[in-house]
Amino acid sequence: MTVHTSGPALLRRSLAARRISSGLAGLSAVLAAGAGAEAATSLPSDGHASLMVYTWQVVGFFTFAAIFALLALRPRTSPALWIVVIANKVVLSAAALAFGPAVAGSVQSATWDGALVVILTAGFAASLLARDRTGVDGEETPAAAMAGTKKSRSQ
Repeated sequence: MTVHTSGPALLRRSLAARRISSGLAGLSAVLAAGAGAEAATSLPSDGHASLMVYTWQVVGFFTFAAIFALLALRPRTSPALWIVVIANKVVLSAAALAFGPAVAGSVQSATWDGALVVILTAGFAASLLARDRTGVDGEETPAAAMAGTKKSRSQ
């Protein structure tokens, strides 16, 4: 027997899922900003041949921190963005694992990017639960309330 929740119970579940999703995206933003700050202190000051690569890495950390912060602020409005950042972290984790410990930084990358895959996937799942039968503002959609189903694509 299927029980359809509605009204206050649905709103509480949606708000809890949104808080979880926002919290996990916020955690990811803090981790990325911390990694950027740490990497910025490690930039070579001389005309090192890899200076551009290091600079690109620092800018990338802060860019992802900003993207994660945006996901934390509005976790239910950008499902495609969740998928893009999770895919990025999966690819980087896989590359780091394939390179193995002989390549400098691969163990750290596999650890941090792998952790972000788990954190972001959980956040994305929570954002989907928050959208399950609710609109962007957290209220049950009229179609879902009448039909007892998920939000329709036309809304």
